[in-house]
Amino acid sequence: MLITLKAPTLFLGIRILLGSCCSLIALLLYRSYWGLAVAVPSSLATILMFGDPLTAIRLLGEMGVISWINRKKESDHAIRSGRVIRHVVAYALLIGCPFLFLTETHLHGTPSDVALTLTYKNFINSTFNVLLAYAGYSWIELRRNKRVEGSEHRISIKTLTSVILMLGCILLSYSLITREFLIASDRGQMMIIQRNHSLASLIQRVHLTDPIEEVNDLADLLVEPVNEAAPKEKPKRNKQNEYDIDLRNGRLVISKPKDEREVWYTLKLKGKQEPLTYTDSFFSKKLPRLSEYQHLRMISPQLKIMTPTVGSRLDRLMGGYWVYSHPNNNYGEPSDIKIYTHLDGFITSLSASSNAALKLLAEVVLIALLVSNVIANRLTHEWIAIIPKHQGESAAGNLEEPYRQSPIVEINSSVKSINERTAEIIAAKKQIEYLNAITQRQLSTAAEIQRFFLTGSFPQNLSYEVSGLTRPAYDVGGDWYDAFTMNGHSFFVVADVCDKGVGAALFMSVFRTLIRYSTLFSFKQGQIPDVQRAMVDVISDVNHYMSSNHGSCMYFATVFFGHVDEETSELSYVSAGHETALLRRCDGNYLQLEATGPALGIFDGAVYGSSSVQFEAEETILAYSDGVTDARNPSGERYGMDRLKQFFDSHHLQTVEDMQKDLLQSLDEFMQGTEQFDDITMMFIKRTNSDHH
Repeated sequence: MLITLKAPTLFLGIRILLGSCCSLIALLLYRSYWGLAVAVPSSLATILMFGDPLTAIRLLGEMGVISWINRKKESDHAIRSGRVIRHVVAYALLIGCPFLFLTETHLHGTPSDVALTLTYKNFINSTFNVLLAYAGYSWIELRRNKRVEGSEHRISIKTLTSVILMLGCILLSYSLITREFLIASDRGQMMIIQRNHSLASLIQRVHLTDPIEEVNDLADLLVEPVNEAAPKEKPKRNKQNEYDIDLRNGRLVISKPKDEREVWYTLKLKGKQEPLTYTDSFFSKKLPRLSEYQHLRMISPQLKIMTPTVGSRLDRLMGGYWVYSHPNNNYGEPSDIKIYTHLDGFITSLSASSNAALKLLAEVVLIALLVSNVIANRLTHEWIAIIPKHQGESAAGNLEEPYRQSPIVEINSSVKSINERTAEIIAAKKQIEYLNAITQRQLSTAAEIQRFFLTGSFPQNLSYEVSGLTRPAYDVGGDWYDAFTMNGHSFFVVADVCDKGVGAALFMSVFRTLIRYSTLFSFKQGQIPDVQRAMVDVISDVNHYMSSNHGSCMYFATVFFGHVDEETSELSYVSAGHETALLRRCDGNYLQLEATGPALGIFDGAVYGSSSVQFEAEETILAYSDGVTDARNPSGERYGMDRLKQFFDSHHLQTVEDMQKDLLQSLDEFMQGTEQFDDITMMFIKRTNSDHH
């Protein structure tokens, strides 16, 4: 920690500085939860090396909260602009420092003055850590920009300037405040030596008057000072600060100073091998667990510090003892006197001055945060650290390449405005691309679903062959075809919903489902006395439903609905406003199957008729949508009925699959690359054996 770079040793804690700084740098560089991920091993190391789980908890808590607040990608600019510094300072004030104070006072039993000292120190350290981390992050970003070709890592010059000003202010203030800030100054150590020298001398004087022979004599030697309720006529000199001899119950005793809680000592009597100890439990239980503390300079070899061997440095010092070794006197006894007194009283007394200094430093930190921000606001908000590209490289024509500046030159308002407008254009372009991608994906899904509605397999082993296809002008369309059999009846459907695209495709699925399932319902008995009447009922029911429920949508469909009776070789059909289907006879003549009623879905109560013709062996029917005859070449000329009949004449001997493939190829050759503006649908039905039963 910054506070422990110099004295007082009691506040040593470099582990927090390294762990917190590394975690914050990881967060600044990689965003997301990288800061917390780096904090985990740092926290474990703190526990293993120093046995301090609360420090680890504070570090994990801070990084967890800061990482969660700045976890989103849109936090990138805010992090660069220094928002994370404000978050760390706010966390330290509202959560970190109160948590530290409460845990130290309630869990560790630390005196409130010392806990307050640690709290001030924690706030200063948290602020210093994030400032140092941001400075390190800025340096790394500049280095990365220099080494990675084409990199455009950004740093905020305003925030960086503010950070440098705050760091300089903190370091300067610390150097001035803590110049003489020592846990044990030469004067303080001299006071300890003088007091314990006084006690050792008094022990020798008491021994000369009333010789000490055993441990019990030591137990009665030190007494508490008299409670001076009434003023004395002649107050004794230095009564409250020094040990003094007093006469109680006819015996000389040594009166302790009022601020001395406990004292232990050992001495050697002439003629005895083993030293006498007061009290024995201290020397047998506590003293063996202590070791000499080597981190403080002692002004005399007579004085040293003994502390526990485990715990943080603060914990060790709070549980430590001054050890004073009285020099042997050849003219008196006892000799080899060692005196042990508590160290925590000295540290606690030091906390008042510590708190005053640290409070002042904390105030300086807060003022520096405000003042440095005001100064930095006068500078350009952000620069781009960029190394010039090689001469052979050029960004011409690249809309997403912003105007760039040298790391030395600040961005002026005009360049910033241009880049902002460019960024808006880029954002709009990317949004459009994103929406187009979504639309295309949805259209692809719709096209795939529409293919599921089209018949995948045609009736087999009957007296006719059938084949059909549809090619939408867009991803999806409103045309469809269907062929199915039921109870000896064969049905064929070629239809076209007005308009194109997704809307037409949706209504296509409704029309197709209604026609198919209405047909299945009407012909479920098998023996139908009047097939044409039943077919008219199917079309009329579909028209009634669509016109009465969806007429306002203005989506209608033209439908060619055919039925082949294999026993009578009769083709019955209902044509609801559809394109004229062609029946090619064996002699080469054509029978045009005209409409028998209006399109479906326009007029409720529309009347439909039906018709029938003979459908003999080797005769072929072509049902199609207007996309076939309306196909246009670059000159705007239509494919038309005449070309369709010419194609039929030259290909009627082929199978239905070959005719279908060749007709589609003929249409493409005629259009010569002209964009298809309407859906193309066709179905070929060829009678092969009129005697089949």
